[in-house]
Amino acid sequence: MKLKDIMNESSINEKIDKRVIKISKGVVGSVKIDLEHIEDSLAEDGVLEARDYIRYAIERLNQLDKVLKRIK
Repeated sequence: MKLKDIMNESSINEKIDKRVIKISKGVVGSVKIDLEHIEDSLAEDGVLEARDYIRYAIERLNQLDKVLKRIK
């Protein structure tokens, strides 16, 4: 980031907003995939595998929550 950008607070907020949106979309996409795997695993009686995907989804959401809390 250039010095003039640092001096302009709105520019910083815009860059943070774009970064947060990109991270959030990535997390949402990953969680959707995890949920699809859960659904498939349960349909095939793969309860243990489904539990792993639930854990992955929770971890991703927790990571996103930490990022969002840092931005506040």
